[in-house]
Amino acid sequence: MVTYNNFIDSPYNDWQEIDIIVSRDCTLRCSYCYLHKNKETNYDMDAIITGLDEVLSTCDKEGVVLSFYPEPWVNMGRTNELILRSLEVLAKYPQFASNFMIMLGTNGVNLHKPIPIVEHLLDRLSINVTLDGVKEMHDMYRVFPDGSPSWEIVKRNILENQEKYNIYSTKVTLGPDTLKYIYDSTIFLWDEMHMIDVNMNVVFEDIWENEKESLEIFDDQLNKLFLY
Repeated sequence: MVTYNNFIDSPYNDWQEIDIIVSRDCTLRCSYCYLHKNKETNYDMDAIITGLDEVLSTCDKEGVVLSFYPEPWVNMGRTNELILRSLEVLAKYPQFASNFMIMLGTNGVNLHKPIPIVEHLLDRLSINVTLDGVKEMHDMYRVFPDGSPSWEIVKRNILENQEKYNIYSTKVTLGPDTLKYIYDSTIFLWDEMHMIDVNMNVVFEDIWENEKESLEIFDDQLNKLFLY
């Protein structure tokens, strides 16, 4: 199975990617995330489907990638219905009826719970599970509402479902206190988690008190990776 990823050579790179926000609610309370601070958790599904129809009606690409974020597993019934209705819209356009991919982005804590329609789309599916790297790095930010860590659960769910759900890509978020784990986490994600593609970005909020020190750590970690 070919993994969809717009950063690597992929037959799907020329397809139109359409991001669909499933919900702003989440099973985790990551300290660097702003989504759980938004009181409005669900968007009107009819409005989402209408918007998708309008986008597809003007799309001139060969195929489409429907990406469902940020946490499809927080309300599996809603996600199931949203994907089903999206597929009904796709069926209106012959050029996309067979040329489509479904991409799901998840924190991975409920990955062991099947979403019914997803089980029928395995040959058109790619799931991106966020694992921030080694335990020390991941559990520093990615915790449950009660503050308990999530690393063990996410790691297990990825390894148990990796081949089934085509999980070979992850996104890592870097903060001031986790820059020192870039090298160890990248090697761990490559060697132990079998990730082909590791995307990293920094926290964009204003939490970087000592930028000079952070840049020095960042540079040192990248140099270690370069020499690996």
